[in-house]
Amino acid sequence: MDVVAAAMSSMKLAQHEDHGMYQYLSSDQLLQLLNCLLQSHSFAKQFNCNQEQRNILWKAGLLFYVFTASLSYGVMNDLF
Repeated sequence: MDVVAAAMSSMKLAQHEDHGMYQYLSSDQLLQLLNCLLQSHSFAKQFNCNQEQRNILWKAGLLFYVFTASLSYGVMNDLF
């Protein structure tokens, strides 16, 4: 058997054996999972395109971190 044939045989075996959890799911469950993944992907794309909202959330997280860090050291930051 040449190298290419051996590699292809190995890939087919790996593909056949590597079904993970999917082999235990029904067709309806697989379609529901696919639908959830597509919705998640769509939401992520919309979120990533909204730079203003991302900045607002980033600043809110950063300010929360600064606030809690200031409290833990007993120092009030000028931002508040």
